[in-house]
Amino acid sequence: MSWETVEALPGAAHGGAFRGGAEPIVAERVGLRAVERLRLFWHSDPDHPFGRTAERVVVTPQHVYVVRRDGTKARVALDQLHGERLDRGRVIYGVRDGDDLLLSYRDDCAVQVRLAAAVRGADPVEPWRGSYGLWSSIVLSVMAWAVGGLVYVSHPIGEAIDRVSNGLYFAESVLGTLAAFGMLAFGTVVFLWAPSRWRIDAVAVTRARGVVPWLSFSVPPDRFRRAVLKDYWLRPKNGAPRHSGWWVGLELRTPTRVGSIGKVSAVDLWFVRRDQPGTPTISQRSEALDVAERLRRLLGLEPTRGG
Repeated sequence: MSWETVEALPGAAHGGAFRGGAEPIVAERVGLRAVERLRLFWHSDPDHPFGRTAERVVVTPQHVYVVRRDGTKARVALDQLHGERLDRGRVIYGVRDGDDLLLSYRDDCAVQVRLAAAVRGADPVEPWRGSYGLWSSIVLSVMAWAVGGLVYVSHPIGEAIDRVSNGLYFAESVLGTLAAFGMLAFGTVVFLWAPSRWRIDAVAVTRARGVVPWLSFSVPPDRFRRAVLKDYWLRPKNGAPRHSGWWVGLELRTPTRVGSIGKVSAVDLWFVRRDQPGTPTISQRSEALDVAERLRRLLGLEPTRGG
């Protein structure tokens, strides 16, 4: 078996087969949050019971140490890890000749970064984060709410109900009330759906919708083929096309819903704007290429295309 029972974890104050300080700690996390415990308990299954979930994790240059929910303490060599996947809020790492390593998935976790590097035999890569349409959505939703509120003050629903009861279905007050509710609903939809926050790490591409992220969608890395770099051109009605910058995105193997209403074959993630025409563009293009290469390394994709 790959797992070895230990008496204490590195950094512990007492002795044991592996005394505190015997190995330097490169990453650590302690405890499970209340919502994590509830989620892990709810999604536990015979192959991955709740009691086998790691509650404390310590990563050293050679091993990963865990204290599980059932109280057992054990370690496994990092080179015994093979494969990882995200499953209903759990990150599951395969272990050769042993039980899987179960962790609660967290957005910002140095332990997951180190374990992902160990699985792939590469240097650690920090997760990538980006947002799209955040401030424009805030402005648009606030404007829609303001207009809807002002229209409603002039055309309250009580007045509209009186007109409808008298058979005046297209009276000004009725149409005004409908317009007010329409603007309020439009602002709410923009606030809850339009902006996107992206988080990309070794186990998933996650898209959270809303100014206050409330709805998340995760897609595993094997659904993606490569990172792509696309030139973006502005095409005015009168005048020649002008190169404006580069979009960095991901190309999917097959059309898939990525937090979208319909299936898409690619997603745009980050825009690198070019400076004014006539100025050097090497630094801007290099920035776009760096983002694309980081995504490729995170997800283990084919070489970047385009640009």
